[in-house]
Amino acid sequence: MTQSDDVETGLFTVAIVGAGPAGTSLLERIFANLAEFVADLRVSIHLIDPHPPGGGRVWRAEQSDLMWANTPMAALTVFPDDTMECEGPTPPGPSMLDWVKLQTPEVLADPLLRLEAQRAHPGFFPSRRLLAGYLAWVFRRLTTQTPENVEIHLHTTRAVELVTTGTRTVIRLADGHNLTADAVALAQGHHDVDLAPPEQLLARFADLHQLTYLPAQYAADADLEVLAPGEPVIVRGLALSFVDYLVLLTEGRGGRYDRDGTGGLRYHPSGLEPVLFAGSRRGVPYRSKLGYAKLHAERPVARFLTPEVTEELIARDSPVEFGRDLGPLIRAEMAWAHYHELFNGHPERVRGRWTEVSGEFSLLSSPDPADAARVRALVARTVPAAEDRFDLAALEFPLTGVQVTTGEELQAWVCDHIAADLARRRNDHYSSDLAVFFAMMGTLTPIFRLLGSGRLSARSRTQELDPWFHNFFGYLGSGPPGPRAEQLLALARAGIVRFLGSGLNVTADEQSGLFRATSVNVPGGVEARALLEARLPVASVVRNRDPLIRRLYASGGCSEELLRDTPQDRAYGSGKLAVHETDQRVLDAEGRPHRALYAVGAWTAGFGPAGFPRLNPIGFMRTDSMVRALLRTGTETIREAGTSIPSSAGSTG
Repeated sequence: MTQSDDVETGLFTVAIVGAGPAGTSLLERIFANLAEFVADLRVSIHLIDPHPPGGGRVWRAEQSDLMWANTPMAALTVFPDDTMECEGPTPPGPSMLDWVKLQTPEVLADPLLRLEAQRAHPGFFPSRRLLAGYLAWVFRRLTTQTPENVEIHLHTTRAVELVTTGTRTVIRLADGHNLTADAVALAQGHHDVDLAPPEQLLARFADLHQLTYLPAQYAADADLEVLAPGEPVIVRGLALSFVDYLVLLTEGRGGRYDRDGTGGLRYHPSGLEPVLFAGSRRGVPYRSKLGYAKLHAERPVARFLTPEVTEELIARDSPVEFGRDLGPLIRAEMAWAHYHELFNGHPERVRGRWTEVSGEFSLLSSPDPADAARVRALVARTVPAAEDRFDLAALEFPLTGVQVTTGEELQAWVCDHIAADLARRRNDHYSSDLAVFFAMMGTLTPIFRLLGSGRLSARSRTQELDPWFHNFFGYLGSGPPGPRAEQLLALARAGIVRFLGSGLNVTADEQSGLFRATSVNVPGGVEARALLEARLPVASVVRNRDPLIRRLYASGGCSEELLRDTPQDRAYGSGKLAVHETDQRVLDAEGRPHRALYAVGAWTAGFGPAGFPRLNPIGFMRTDSMVRALLRTGTETIREAGTSIPSSAGSTG
């Protein structure tokens, strides 16, 4: 590859802003689709990113090897497989697991990474450093084995501004160079944002009283040195970012684990750890990953949210409401899958056969209270053990109704909850839990179909889909690996982590000059001089700190996604970048799609992030569709201008 800002007349030039996983996936899709669209053109592709290509900022190699990916190795890939449904070709490429098996000591020069690679298996959770090695290798493979008509240019700097000039776009770089492109794709990944008003108040309070406030950010970028050994720290959030902070503030400060005489995990503090008082809306950590992958019975087909039902919802005259129209069907699918697996996979634990009771279980989606009572009676009659009954409310909010008098009682309750969850999630005796997860996965396609149709109401998209479905999906299916949950339990028993409970409320107490945290489960509260927001920033185009997006938004060149059902209705803002629903072109302040500016990723409007296609086929299909539109539009413009020239240039990679 070359570092270049030259633009030749006659080239089809593409600029990709961001060379992390999303940008690398875009590059793979461009190469896969080139032959169909630009076989007769020379192509120049510019990738712009100040961070290492492949891994980008989040998956960079320069971070602690204690930080893990939250996905098993066999599922990590930037290449499609033959199960992906998309218009473009799907040339094969190795998953991370396949890649690790082929690496030589010269490629994995770091002895820690070599040792990690030797332990690899399909269910292994790799370190982010090892994943960075895979992503960097994919990027090198793509950029050194390019088609003959393609040039690759890498710019290790930041894109700071876009200026449209006629049919082309000028990209101004932080190093002072300019690029001119026929098409631009934004793939920067997660963005930093300015603090929202509530967080601004907390930050100002901290400044006024010489306290410590760590806002939402990627944990590896946080300045954790400001948290002193033994210092009480209020932590808001118990999801995956919380796990990252745990690692960095415990093992990262010299603590260690070993096994006691019973095989239980025990933590030995270094004395450098702060004391973390942690709580959240739910009050318990995410459910740990399931430790098995197969059901005992056949996986049931969709029973309630079927393709036919989805099409009927789309055909309605009025908007579809997620809570009213979809929520009951999703809950019914989960319960149906649970009992289907229980009756068919574990018949010794039920009374009766599935063929005898399935008719009554088909009432799960009925809004009639009498039908709901009939199902409850059926469960009571045929499922003797309470642990075998599907209780969504208890599953989602385990601390509901729990009232204790002391923090020690609450600590014991949550520790018992984590231990029980960990044991259950490792035991396929409870394979109905996996059936429930599969059922939730199965609802993604109809939800995406409804989103693409535009029939899901604006209010429910912004106030029900994300707050309930995405949150619950993450809580149930995207929690930490089992070993991380076991470490959390050991830290709690060692007194490093103290649980605050559910309904967490954090305030700036002017009287004491401290942060104060209370919950609904225990009287009193905790005061501390430090507050840590254990979460990633919520997407916001308006408060975006990326200089390119800030300038583009200020000039009216992009906009926040505003959803309304009719022009007269209230608009609901999602915070995300507005893009065209079919081809991902960026929409300006007037709602008009840019001629050839595209965007992809979790921060853009739509459902699901791009990158790691096998994990997210919906995101992969969106990326493929976007790339095909980009190539089609860009090359049509060049051909109409009569600037196409025969292929003659080799790669500079």
